Amino acid sequence: MADGNLTTIEERGLSSERVDQHGLTFAQRVALDTSVDIDRLEKIIQMERESQRHEAERAFNVALSDMQPELPAVEARGRGDKQAKYGKLEDIQAAIRPILQKHGFAVRFKVHDGENSLAVECILSHKGGHSDSDRISLPYDKTGSKNDVQARGSTVSYGKRYTLCNILNIQVGGEDNDGAGSPQETIGPEQMTELDDLLKRSKADRAKFFAHIKVEGMADITTKQFPAVKKLLERKLKEASND
Repeated sequence: MADGNLTTIEERGLSSERVDQHGLTFAQRVALDTSVDIDRLEKIIQMERESQRHEAERAFNVALSDMQPELPAVEARGRGDKQAKYGKLEDIQAAIRPILQKHGFAVRFKVHDGENSLAVECILSHKGGHSDSDRISLPYDKTGSKNDVQARGSTVSYGKRYTLCNILNIQVGGEDNDGAGSPQETIGPEQMTELDDLLKRSKADRAKFFAHIKVEGMADITTKQFPAVKKLLERKLKEASND
């Protein structure tokens, strides 16, 4: 029998306790009603969960919309070969961390290792319970004299920078390239994978090839260089096929 906000659950054969219904969800209140059958209760619970997920997603989108105008453009202080510029991961994180905290967000990463590549996943979570993610797959950066540990670290660092900027729509730049205009943009994961495939198929020596085009590694190739580099590798592949 109900008495205000208190319900006796003796009828359910559980105990003779009086349960305080204050703060219970609708589904929890229904669960105390012995006249409600199990199938109907399961549907009510499912509907409540869907409603909670929808509310969490709505809160996420509202908070992201409020936060977006506050996110700064990050200065590109990192330098690759030929002075190609990029935003350092530590600079990006230092610039956005207080803003993320203010709006109830947190960022974490997951790394999934493969045989010759890895995938980096950036997960953006909101205190309301909803999260979104961005993921890219990249070949290991084995250029130069890098050992296996260094190659993995370099690739993971690039993946974190790329996914973090992508999921938050962060602009990297703000520093003039020695008076020659805006910083050169480096190639993305799809272009890196395309070039990596050509390198493998042509059986080119990676270290010698990167030295030839005057870059330290795949991540230093700019979008301006990409067409010429791809054409060069395609020519090497054709030559290798004719041998």
